[in-house]
Amino acid sequence: MSKDTMPVDIGLLEVNRMEKLPIQVGILSYKAPKTVAATLENYMRRGLFDIVERVVVFFNGASKEDEEVALKYGLEYRTNVENLGIQGGMRWVAETLDGLWIMHLENDCPMIVDEETAYKDLRFALSLLKTGLADVVRMRSRFTPG
Repeated sequence: MSKDTMPVDIGLLEVNRMEKLPIQVGILSYKAPKTVAATLENYMRRGLFDIVERVVVFFNGASKEDEEVALKYGLEYRTNVENLGIQGGMRWVAETLDGLWIMHLENDCPMIVDEETAYKDLRFALSLLKTGLADVVRMRSRFTPG
């Protein structure tokens, strides 16, 4: 059976629904405290913080206002006075987080599904990664892209 046709066994990731998924989230932001605040509020309301093991906000060109936003949501944060750009920022996230599974987000990426759907989709993505059927999984909507 080829890698392309191999069935995916989501049972490979045996987890209790109440357990957080072994995913660390890095949210990259650049001089947009109001935008990241709205996004974090969205994540909190939709339950993202409840289903992953760690969330860290990475502020390029950080301000005091940026830091206050992260603290308001009780999140870890890292600051950098210079703007590393998207590529440099993603490298910074990958080098800083210590988990095996990392989800890169940006300050303007709202969550458009409910907690249950997100949990199911992330669990399936982890299964793809664990079985080697994927090296990277993008979590995008076909129905609400962008």
